[in-house]
Amino acid sequence: MSWQEDGTRVLELIEINNIVIVLFDPKYPKKAFGPFANIEAFDKQGNKLWTIDLPDYRERFYRMKMEGELLRVNSYGYICLIEPLTGKIVSKTYVK
Repeated sequence: MSWQEDGTRVLELIEINNIVIVLFDPKYPKKAFGPFANIEAFDKQGNKLWTIDLPDYRERFYRMKMEGELLRVNSYGYICLIEPLTGKIVSKTYVK
């Protein structure tokens, strides 16, 4: 884990096709109130490519891993499969 200048903390990094996907710690949001989409992707120069859409505004993700060609992400209420190049949710399953 590493701390960022904005007070967030990185939990995991996945690199695929010259894209770095970052899972930020859901306990340390960028802002005090409101939704915190805590998965973002960057190119090698550090330019942000996408921020994940939340399946529900209250959700925050806490785990991610590659599952075949898709990125599997877990929140406290959903398991989502993400297209890693675009950040679009391909499927979501409610698990509570």
